[in-house]
Amino acid sequence: MKFLLISGSKARKEVSKHLISEAKKYFSTVLSIPLDGIRVECVGGENKLFFKNTDLTKFDACYARLFSEDFLFGECVLDILESSGVYLPTSSEAFQIVNHKYYTVQTLCKSKLPVPTTSLSVSPQPTTKISRTVGYPLVVKLLSGFGGRGVMLVQEEQDLVPLLDTMQVFKEFVATQEFIDKGDDIRCYVIGDNVYPVKRIAKKGEWRANVSRGARAILIRIPDEIKEIALKAAKIMGMDISSVDFIKSSKGWLILEINFSPGLMPKFFGKKFAEIIMKHIFNRTKEIKLLP
Repeated sequence: MKFLLISGSKARKEVSKHLISEAKKYFSTVLSIPLDGIRVECVGGENKLFFKNTDLTKFDACYARLFSEDFLFGECVLDILESSGVYLPTSSEAFQIVNHKYYTVQTLCKSKLPVPTTSLSVSPQPTTKISRTVGYPLVVKLLSGFGGRGVMLVQEEQDLVPLLDTMQVFKEFVATQEFIDKGDDIRCYVIGDNVYPVKRIAKKGEWRANVSRGARAILIRIPDEIKEIALKAAKIMGMDISSVDFIKSSKGWLILEINFSPGLMPKFFGKKFAEIIMKHIFNRTKEIKLLP
């Protein structure tokens, strides 16, 4: 069988290297390419994807590690691969949802999954009004962003107003969210039907517990209740591979975010998650090939 790894603009070379190394244990043909090396062609009434002279729609499975910056072209590529029968552990629809932070919250809310109080607005006035109800400090998020980027902590209204004015100039939509102070931060890697919980510990003086911002990470045990929520969230989004970020509040465990291309934290876990991911992709691809 043939496996394709597509790396988006922010993909880490070390992670890609680990994934390819593991893929070669299972697949007879393995190809790793950058998203910007792909071209789309309409051939004989069919959409095709090519990298140089290789037809990418002929592969059996593809893991696309794409990010918000890759959205427009990435969505097109995923859609063509899906319609060509290539197994994708992360669907094109999921890519659309998780790249819009409020749409993610909206989708989770529809399924009665726990999320922090969140709002979306297109102008400063409604946002300011909502923030008075939610209270300060307040988290302000750009609709796209990853690794803690595009996320700001606002302490009081006099800091919020100029920030919103600036975002309006740049035509940025803004989501605001209640701030959970001193809550435990957990990332659940969801791979197939299995959940691998990781506790991230923010470095001193940093309120965001992102490893890319200096946090540490350790594997932990968590209640089955949280595992079930993580599995349900991933299933709703249409993702066989994802990570679901939780924070503990006075209301219980809340979902902060779902990640389409989660960092695999090789600094702390080496090849562990690359091994699990590639084994899952191989087994799932094999199952699909055996279907009548």
